[in-house]
Amino acid sequence: MEVNTYTIIDILSKSAIIAAGIFAAIQLVHIRKQRSRESALQLLNSVQTPEFIEAMNIIYGLPLDLTKKEIETYLGDKLPKVMVMHMQLESIGILVFKKEIKLELVSEFMRGPILLFWNSMKSYFIEVREINNDENYGEWVQWLAEQIENKESRDTTKPAHIAYKNWNP
Repeated sequence: MEVNTYTIIDILSKSAIIAAGIFAAIQLVHIRKQRSRESALQLLNSVQTPEFIEAMNIIYGLPLDLTKKEIETYLGDKLPKVMVMHMQLESIGILVFKKEIKLELVSEFMRGPILLFWNSMKSYFIEVREINNDENYGEWVQWLAEQIENKESRDTTKPAHIAYKNWNP
């Protein structure tokens, strides 16, 4: 069997196309991993600010089931600090919805603060929505909290200190 030059060139060009496709797929996997790491670092940076930590401490001291008026009275001049946390959580909710950050990542990093924030401030947001006839106020932090609650109800997630008790680096 005789192989001519055109057949060899055809085989080489098809091989090059296949190799380029494999290389591109490998690069995409690496890019996705890098993007996920960058998202995690940005998420950490967004919540490791003095303002966020101060707001989180305020929320941890806030009793549950207060009305809007009771929240305003209880928080007083601290309310704007809590609203800083609200805006950060709203932004994170949008990023999760747009699939820029994975819900699992946010849930692992911030499940407790997000759920506590929403459960503590829920009545505040609902009353502001009713007063202003605007369902959008706090929509993304509510959505995010509900997604985390739904995820938890499907998962049998154990706290890290229990789930990874025997972990070895």
